[in-house]
Amino acid sequence: MIPEVEYWTQAAEAIRVVANKFSINTTAETIGRVNRMISAWPADDTLPAEGFDAVKQTFKRLSNGLREIETYAIGEEKYVSALE
Repeated sequence: MIPEVEYWTQAAEAIRVVANKFSINTTAETIGRVNRMISAWPADDTLPAEGFDAVKQTFKRLSNGLREIETYAIGEEKYVSALE
């Protein structure tokens, strides 16, 4: 029974370390922003009333947000893999 308690204690500590290192709020905000940009993306080939420049601006922000999420996920994966 003691080894099981030790394993759970180690697992809880590892989760605490990861949670402290990687802020969930920051990721949630970025994901929310990306989701809003995706919903603003034209559903068909018709340009929105704002014109092509608005689509280009949304594309740029969407690309940056997705890149940010990717970078965050890769860093988190490496960090968690190092704990194993």
